Amino acid sequence: MRCFSVRKRLSPYVDGELPAREARELESHLAGCQRCTTDYEEMTGVHSLFADAQRFSAPQGFPAAVMEKVEARSTQTCSLIPLLVRFAAVAAVVLAIAAGAVSGDLLMSFLVPHRGPEGETVMASLSLDAFEASPPGSLGYGYLSVTGDRR
Repeated sequence: MRCFSVRKRLSPYVDGELPAREARELESHLAGCQRCTTDYEEMTGVHSLFADAQRFSAPQGFPAAVMEKVEARSTQTCSLIPLLVRFAAVAAVVLAIAAGAVSGDLLMSFLVPHRGPEGETVMASLSLDAFEASPPGSLGYGYLSVTGDRR
């Protein structure tokens, strides 16, 4: 038996609830493992504290009162309000995202013309190929000299 299995079975073993075969396996492991033996000794110490504790009896009718309250809670109907509030919050977020996407697309279509005066597209005007030969020392001249294009 491995330490992990022993630790899971220590409480039932201390309480005397472990089957005989498993109890023998656990005892043989404890004989060879100091760490698990220490855990066992700590658990038996705690167990003995509770075993020696003074016992108190519950007041008359206590179990019946507890069961009555449990049954009353289980018969209450489930409220859909929290579920509807969560759904409304998610719907509002999705609606805000959709409105942002649509309005952004509309603004871009009105503010940025798709075709320039000579019929070229906006993307073509943003391309670095739009540089024309420039005087030495300019950014365009530097770009063209690095790329090897001598226009």
